Amino acid sequence: MKLIWLQLKLAALYIKEDNFYCAHKVLAGYVFKQSIISSMALIRNNYNKFKRLVWRLQKMKKPEVGQTLYSLNVGNAARGKPQELAPVKVTKVGRKYFTCHGRPYYIKNWREKTDYMPESNLYSSPQEYKEAKEATKICEFISTTFEYGRNSRNIPLSELKEIERIIFSVEAAKNENQRDD
Repeated sequence: MKLIWLQLKLAALYIKEDNFYCAHKVLAGYVFKQSIISSMALIRNNYNKFKRLVWRLQKMKKPEVGQTLYSLNVGNAARGKPQELAPVKVTKVGRKYFTCHGRPYYIKNWREKTDYMPESNLYSSPQEYKEAKEATKICEFISTTFEYGRNSRNIPLSELKEIERIIFSVEAAKNENQRDD
């Protein structure tokens, strides 16, 4: 059961990074193990728990007026252009939204408020962007290593047990910190 919960957390991290392709692959691996027909059934069955987990992972600090954030053009705004971080100033902060370069963003997760695809992602520093980019690459590598619940890179059992021990120790530390708060 712990392994299943770790897969749900990994999928939530992918969703936090807007990497829905990898999140679907992780969920598909979970579904494969559970012999459920589709990942949509999984999402329907565990939607509330999954939604709370994603919300908890995505909660960000409230920005202040005049604070410098860094905007990365994504989606259609990045088509045919290089993806570069551009410094932007927070111009207005409300109860639910704040505004940067004329666009509203949600305070709870810094996502652009739009009915369609967002045109930019915000980061508090260039270092945060670099770390998020590196984390996505590492997660994609790990995901392809254990795609569909199989060991595709033929890692020895002793090393797999070491990986499991590391993951469980990190999760145990997080759970203790949450109980202390």
